[in-house]
Amino acid sequence: MKSDNPTTNNEMKTITLETAFEILETASAVILNDDVTLYPGLADLTGEDDNAFMLLSWENEKGNECCLRFCEGDNREIEQKGDFLFLFAGDGEKTKVMVM
Repeated sequence: MKSDNPTTNNEMKTITLETAFEILETASAVILNDDVTLYPGLADLTGEDDNAFMLLSWENEKGNECCLRFCEGDNREIEQKGDFLFLFAGDGEKTKVMVM
């Protein structure tokens, strides 16, 4: 994670969506589930529960396009541990994202 981020330890803590969004805005890339490196597609925060503030899309090893959509309502509070953010995707699954 960027050195200007105040997180310097590996304790789990809860941060706001706005704080997580600021971290994602400064990311050079993210690593999804320890596997896929990509740049997050970000949209402005609107305060609407169904607003998709981040899209992660990639091609899997079979050549299929995959996409995860993260909405504000599911992510008002986000767990952070060191360089990792734990967000809920549209499918309801908690997703581990490492910020680079």
